[in-house]
Amino acid sequence: MRRQGWGKPTRFSLSIAAGLFALAAIAGLAQAVEIVTRPVLPAEVTIVDTPNGPVLATKDGMTLYKTFPHMAGWGHAKDQAEVVGQCVYQCPTEYPPYKASADAKPVGDFTIVKAADGGRQWAYKGVALLTFKYDVKPGNTIGEDTYAFNGPRVPVGEAAWVESEIAPQQPAPPPPPTKMLPPGMIVQGGISGNRFYADAAGYTLYTYDAGAKGGACTGMCLVGWKPFAAGALSRGMGDWGVLSNEDGTRQWAYKGKPIYRFLADAHPGEAMGETTGETASNWHALIEYQAPLPREVTIGLTKYGPVYTEKKTGKTLYFQGFNHRPYQNVGFNHAPHLYGTINCYNECEKSYPPLLAPANAQAAGEWWVLTRVDGKKQWAWRGIPLYTYATDKPGETNATGRNHIWTEVIANNPSPLRLQ
Repeated sequence: MRRQGWGKPTRFSLSIAAGLFALAAIAGLAQAVEIVTRPVLPAEVTIVDTPNGPVLATKDGMTLYKTFPHMAGWGHAKDQAEVVGQCVYQCPTEYPPYKASADAKPVGDFTIVKAADGGRQWAYKGVALLTFKYDVKPGNTIGEDTYAFNGPRVPVGEAAWVESEIAPQQPAPPPPPTKMLPPGMIVQGGISGNRFYADAAGYTLYTYDAGAKGGACTGMCLVGWKPFAAGALSRGMGDWGVLSNEDGTRQWAYKGKPIYRFLADAHPGEAMGETTGETASNWHALIEYQAPLPREVTIGLTKYGPVYTEKKTGKTLYFQGFNHRPYQNVGFNHAPHLYGTINCYNECEKSYPPLLAPANAQAAGEWWVLTRVDGKKQWAWRGIPLYTYATDKPGETNATGRNHIWTEVIANNPSPLRLQ
């Protein structure tokens, strides 16, 4: 237990932390989740277990909620409790503020703010805390409403522990693109954070792994492929060399392999040369930087395009968040403020197994490592914790849009470029 001014936190059981009252009340729920660390709690706040995982609760064990005013409320709302997180419209009746007693004092991340009726209201990390009228016993989370027109209301669950106690392991930024390039060549962004070489117009460049000595494309091969020409005065540099062909033309090569463009690539960013024709397996897009990808993850195809999948099962990966596909603008995720939540345990975990990472997993590229409250490691993409859906088959996206909060994780590039 962590207390102010005391030493390092130790592991403790949620059942002990919640007390005998909560123990008896949640006996019918799934097995309690063990919490590794916890925030400093005021006397009027406790922790209970729910089918989805541990949540903050009143001293009587009733779930506490917070309101996100539309999308503006995601993340940390420090010092904004007076204007962020307060309930309006039907809220005061169904979601009463959790009032602080007259002698209560702020503790740790828990502060006391002015409620809508002028009273004293508890807030956690700057967001006002609410109860729900129809939660009748500890462990109930009936008040969760992620599709509310005036802002979603969600239990203050495991995201609180991650934000408060366990800093996610963030990856180092990728190296900058190389500046040593032949004339007429650029570095283009690709799927999964990869970067590849392209001509000045953005068309993918390739090398050939089979055929004549040095991987040359000759004869009928040249019907579909165009050598990447070198000027008469071009000279090699670093890994880049210049080859002289039998017809007198000059061509750039990378590490001794001639470079080509595939004429059937109709748009910049495509890499159809890797998948078209009998010899497609011998052609490879010329990679400038290959972004790290966890051993547990690969890329699969669905009706939404390329998505990240669990490698051993082929199942689509999902995150908890509104079904508005924010994959194009989730760059704002930064520790310790995560998009969505990761309070998926007990019954939730049966339907949405987390994408677990090895105990010694290291963050790299777009892939983060989070510590769940039970001490297990979980993969996250750009800070978003990932899950599969238990009944999915490879290529399926049956969880998308379920309960308005599950979204498939689309590989972050709109083109069909496929880089291994």
